[in-house]
Amino acid sequence: IWKERWLKTAMLNDVEAHYTCKKGRIDSFELFQTGTKDYPTLRAHKTRIAILKKYRGVYRVHRTVPVEYSGERTKVPKMIGKVCPDILYPNYKDHDYVSVILDKKSLQNIESNLVNVSDPFLKSILWSDLWQMVLKQKMDMSRYLEIAEYNGLTESNLDIVSSVFGNVASILNKYYPNTGQPWTAQREVWVKFFEQAYMTKINELVEDPVAQKIWFKNLLQISESSDV
Repeated sequence: IWKERWLKTAMLNDVEAHYTCKKGRIDSFELFQTGTKDYPTLRAHKTRIAILKKYRGVYRVHRTVPVEYSGERTKVPKMIGKVCPDILYPNYKDHDYVSVILDKKSLQNIESNLVNVSDPFLKSILWSDLWQMVLKQKMDMSRYLEIAEYNGLTESNLDIVSSVFGNVASILNKYYPNTGQPWTAQREVWVKFFEQAYMTKINELVEDPVAQKIWFKNLLQISESSDV
C-alpha cells in the first residue's frame, strides 16, 4: 500500500490544521488532508507540529509535537491542552512530504510579523507556503503583496529577499489581471510603490554592494517608470 500511494502516484497532498482554544489552551485539534481532482490519493504521514509564541516581539518555537495522520481528517489528542499558538506550523523542519495551507489565525499573525519569526529555516518555509497558497488560489495575490510590503522590505536574509521579490515580480508581470480599469490602476499603484521602495533600499545600502545588487535586480524586474 505504501509503495502504491507514495511511489506510483503524483503530486503533494495539502494539510491544514483546524483547532480551537479555550482559556489559552487548545481544546480541539484536527488535521485535514486534501488531494486534487486529478490526484485524489491521500497518504499516511509523519510530522512535527510546531507551536510558536510571541516573546518580546519575536515569534519563537514554544514546543513541537510528533504526530501521525492519514485520510481526510485526523483528530490529534496529543494537541489537547497545549498552549494556544500565536502561529501554528504543521510541518516543522519540513520533514513531511506535504504542502501546508496555513490556518486563519496563523496567517493573520504572519501578515505583519513574519519578519519577526526567529527560526530562519521556518521563516523561509513560511514564505514558500504563502507563495504556494497564491498559486493554488488559497490566498489573494494582493494579500501576498501586502505581506511582502510589511515583512520583505525589512528582511535581512538575502536569499529570502531574492525569492520573495522574485514572486512579487511574477505577480505584477504575469499574474495580475491586465484587463479592466480597476485592476490596471491597482497594479500601477503597486508597481510605483515597489519601485520607490527598492530605490530607497538601494540608497540605504551603499556600503553593502552584495545586498545593493539584489535590490537593484528586484528593481529591474518591475521598473516601468522613465525616471527610475
